[in-house]
Amino acid sequence: MIVRAALVFALAASPALAQIVSYAETAGYKIARIDSQGVCFAAAELRSDAGAAMIYSYYATTAGQRWHVLSYPSSEQLPDGMVSVVVEVDGETTLSRETEARGGDFMLPFEALAEITGHEEKVTGGDEMAVSVGDGADTLRVPLSDYRAALEVIQACLAAL
Repeated sequence: MIVRAALVFALAASPALAQIVSYAETAGYKIARIDSQGVCFAAAELRSDAGAAMIYSYYATTAGQRWHVLSYPSSEQLPDGMVSVVVEVDGETTLSRETEARGGDFMLPFEALAEITGHEEKVTGGDEMAVSVGDGADTLRVPLSDYRAALEVIQACLAAL
């Protein structure tokens, strides 16, 4: 399932050039890169509060772009269409809005640099990020110490591109 989430991004960006190369593993995250796109990403399989398997992944580019993607195994757990998402770090809301779900996947819809930067600052010192989906119907809890370890490896991966 981790590879599926990465392939969705890579194939959308440039199907002929996309080749995912494993880079490292740390704290339950698999880190890989797509050299032709200047992208490194980390993905971990976690369980939601409702017991669903989910993939949390974070992508970063050498140009400084970054985004978060969450994935259920299929659209049976999350039907295609608009879904509400609330992101909290240690109980403080950093994002609350709707985003489009497709095939069980959805991005955290940060819309402005200040918004994602504020979220990242909270992640730096926080313990847990909770992502509630569908008006609280399910929540994924991401341990931030593990996520920060993955972010360090992503930075090394980007430096190696």
